[in-house]
Amino acid sequence: QNELNRFKGDKKLIFIQSEASNGARSMPDSFVASLIKRLSKLEGYRLVTSSNPPKGLTNFERKQIINLHEFTKGNIDRYLSLIALSDCVISVDTLALHAAMGCNKPGVGLFSLSEPSIRLKYSPKIKGFLIPDAQSLPYWGKHKSDDSWSDHTKNYERSWMQVPLEALIEHILGNAA
Repeated sequence: QNELNRFKGDKKLIFIQSEASNGARSMPDSFVASLIKRLSKLEGYRLVTSSNPPKGLTNFERKQIINLHEFTKGNIDRYLSLIALSDCVISVDTLALHAAMGCNKPGVGLFSLSEPSIRLKYSPKIKGFLIPDAQSLPYWGKHKSDDSWSDHTKNYERSWMQVPLEALIEHILGNAA
């Protein structure tokens, strides 16, 4: 907690979990970069993550990120504490989202393989966003991608890039107070 407070100052923390156990449930780097570019402009907020940031960010945008990848690597207690100490969470359908629900954190869950309502029906503080056209993509209704994932990455990336960032940001700002 002391380590995080040193970086945080008087700002609210938005935890971002962009990676899941496989590519089909993870945010592509292009989307993560767009998300960080938009979030880094918010006054009164800092971004925190346990993943290395994508390429294509400015120095200013990189300075808005508290990267605790090394701090949480291989340590589930530190990872869960990081989520618990954050003010809100933006996550794909993975452990971070479930931990945020358990901590009653506000946030956004981003889904690419299943309906958000399946996971979020008991978590009113987390709004689910389904990537556009998810139902027509090859891994819809499946838990993981397979060996042909590389054939489908561009289609998933196109769908991710259509996620309404402003609606996502609006939900965060309205619920992280």
